Amino acid sequence: MAPGTVCDYEPHQSEEVISYLIVGQKQALLFDTGMGHRDIRKVVSRLTSRPVVVLNSHAHDDHVGGNWQFNSIFGMDTSFTRENAKGSTADAQAEIAPGEICGNLPRAFDPKTYRTKPWHVFLFHP
Repeated sequence: MAPGTVCDYEPHQSEEVISYLIVGQKQALLFDTGMGHRDIRKVVSRLTSRPVVVLNSHAHDDHVGGNWQFNSIFGMDTSFTRENAKGSTADAQAEIAPGEICGNLPRAFDPKTYRTKPWHVFLFHP
């Protein structure tokens, strides 16, 4: 890993989500926010006090689940991104269906109520 870059691994789900925090001189970039099983904002705030900008590689639930915890989120302008920014129950539940979980998720996580929460996205065109 390059200096100023931290890798965050979210285990026990088949997607094995990895987020990257890249800390610059004035701000930090969080590349993907995971599934939202835990408080990623708390993790990030332990690593940097700089303002954080989120950039999603794409808008699948396993990449945007923690987006709602941040104010500056950027994503590609697609109908899927716009729709998924509204939050998701069905797609989120599919991520934790039988066969998708391969270990213990955080104690505070309630699979019965799991959904991705809505988030505001600044859209850009590729």
